[in-house]
Amino acid sequence: MMKYIWLIVVAAVIILIEVPSMRKRKLIRDLWVFSFLLGLGIVLVIMRFLNLHIPNPVNGLDYMLRPLAEAIFQYLGGG
Repeated sequence: MMKYIWLIVVAAVIILIEVPSMRKRKLIRDLWVFSFLLGLGIVLVIMRFLNLHIPNPVNGLDYMLRPLAEAIFQYLGGG
């Protein structure tokens, strides 16, 4: 339970440091990206705390790009 509290405290400190200066400089797009990435990070940390499976992004890229790589390899006469 303490680790969840520490996670919230750290996220709050990061928000208190970053958000006011972004709002002051009117960096609205940056604020949206910052909020999205911070939220994504918090979700991933909570998933890690709960011992849930977090998929490896490299496996997804491999799944998507392998057919293209094999087609190029065959086109170039490698197989």
